[in-house]
Amino acid sequence: QCLDAHQQEKFSYFQKDTSKQKLFYFTEEDIQYLYARTWFGADSSWLSQAYVQNLLSFLTADVRSKPLMQQAQIGLVLYRLGRTYEAQRVMERIRQQAITSDEEGMYWKKEYTGRYYRWYQAPIERQAILIEAFNIISPNKQELDMMKQWLLMQKHQQRWSNTKATAEAVFALMMGDANV
Repeated sequence: QCLDAHQQEKFSYFQKDTSKQKLFYFTEEDIQYLYARTWFGADSSWLSQAYVQNLLSFLTADVRSKPLMQQAQIGLVLYRLGRTYEAQRVMERIRQQAITSDEEGMYWKKEYTGRYYRWYQAPIERQAILIEAFNIISPNKQELDMMKQWLLMQKHQQRWSNTKATAEAVFALMMGDANV
């Protein structure tokens, strides 16, 4: 309810804006909100609200320019809302950017330069959300195994950088695999 109230307030502020440059900024916070809010389904009363309709109208605009983690989250939101075709198109674009090798598995090049990155560029967490999205939207056992291979290689070669990365990685490794 708190998140809903925050999004409603943000939308109300946008509606009251009378400036000539009236712009709605669709941010990573909005993607996170929709991802979290649709986790357990979305009821029709929530979906019919104006601020939700506004967010959904921006959801697929310019998906390619967003970081991979956010693209995967957008795909999951679309899928959870029954927009399966759009979700599969998002995942196909992500798949086309993948790098595959027999030694390292399936992964994506890093989206940052240097040592530091933003939270949505974290490589382990990003790989975990990509595994979740592929597993749910367009499951392919060979691809999923290759993505998990990369995740395990990172643990072997370096380490998972923090407890959040470890939790995300374990969740991704267990997802869809009854033998784990």
